[in-house]
Amino acid sequence: MLLISKAFENYAEHPFLDLGATRSSFAEIGETARRIAGHLAEIPDAPFVVVDCADVQRYVAVFCACVIADRTVVPFSTLKLSFEDLSDALPGFVFIDEKGELSTHQGKGQAQRKSGDVYCLFTSGTTGKPKGILVSRDNLEAYVEGISGFIPEYAQATSISAVFSPLFDLFYHDLLLAMTYGATLQVPSPRERMLMAEFVQSRKLDIWFSTPTLAANILAARARMPAAAEKPVSIPVSLFCGERLGAGLALDWHRLGGGQIINVYGPTETTIACTGERLQLDGLEPTSDVSIGAPFGGNRGEISPHGTLLIRGPQVARYLHSSEVAFFDTKDLVSEQDGKYYFHGRADGQLKIKGMRIEKEELERVACAVPGVKYAKIQTILQDGLVSGFNVIVVGDAPARNITEAYKQRYGAALMPSGVEFVEEFATGTSGKARV
Repeated sequence: MLLISKAFENYAEHPFLDLGATRSSFAEIGETARRIAGHLAEIPDAPFVVVDCADVQRYVAVFCACVIADRTVVPFSTLKLSFEDLSDALPGFVFIDEKGELSTHQGKGQAQRKSGDVYCLFTSGTTGKPKGILVSRDNLEAYVEGISGFIPEYAQATSISAVFSPLFDLFYHDLLLAMTYGATLQVPSPRERMLMAEFVQSRKLDIWFSTPTLAANILAARARMPAAAEKPVSIPVSLFCGERLGAGLALDWHRLGGGQIINVYGPTETTIACTGERLQLDGLEPTSDVSIGAPFGGNRGEISPHGTLLIRGPQVARYLHSSEVAFFDTKDLVSEQDGKYYFHGRADGQLKIKGMRIEKEELERVACAVPGVKYAKIQTILQDGLVSGFNVIVVGDAPARNITEAYKQRYGAALMPSGVEFVEEFATGTSGKARV
């Protein structure tokens, strides 16, 4: 049953979720989880449980309930997935809305879950339809064992950050490690999400985990507030994942909180993360390349003839409509030096923007669906080696505000274009394909 029962028994009185204004113990979350599991047991023909993930406390309780009841939890937000997409992908499922109300639905999907499939995350797909990735109990147990050996500091941690949404696989790293060692998940309040610099300096974290973009934003915010910049911050261990980590940012973050800096890497298909490196900060130059490290735990890596990183091992998950695979081609272009991998970009059009994985084609389709737009291309904006945003280059006569509104309706504030530029036609290369 993964780590659920052990956590609720061994750490009953420990604080589990600290939301700023309120705290919940392991015992309190466990009691709610067992009650929800009882309700799920009365619905035999709904193998998937789709949960609106805006309320983190409710989501954690439902996640634990699904492990107890052997159901697969699917985090849901209209900013990433439509209800129609869910119905097309899944067979029978339970839906728990933002008010906590439960309803049952018969979907059109033919996916067959297996006992022990814990959660399903949907990622961007070039076909226009999100791809569901099923992560099993075996995948997660292999991950927890591997990451615990790579980062033994978790065994002593009592307070760890929890800044990710359940829509992203890095959320499950924080959740599972907290449950393994009885640590408290420090979840930012709505106000702290607007002022993350305050969150970092007030919560007394043992371990921090975020994307590099969030860390850069926090450092920039502190620089604009002299009073905040004077307040000391201590973070013994900091992990970064989801985007390329620059050496300059790593050094700046170390100057903020001290402690170790660890860079981890892994697509959702390889269960949260599969490689990592502890940075040696002495002698590190701001312009140095930072590796994504070597495989840990049972993971094994190799470079394909096309230069992409292949991952084998017990953490490789499967797609919703596919059987198990022996390895996963990450499509990340890498080189190897002294047993460590270095990231050099993508072999396809996939982007990571603020930690969100998305295809260029998907972003282009949003603009192309606006009346008056004939063609659209995405132009990425780079800052310190990271994709910090994008512009939309358009052929057509649609108002720019209609195009930005289309992105707002589809993704909310998470993926708004920085600008919209109109051109008469796209330049083409020798192949005849449009290029931006």
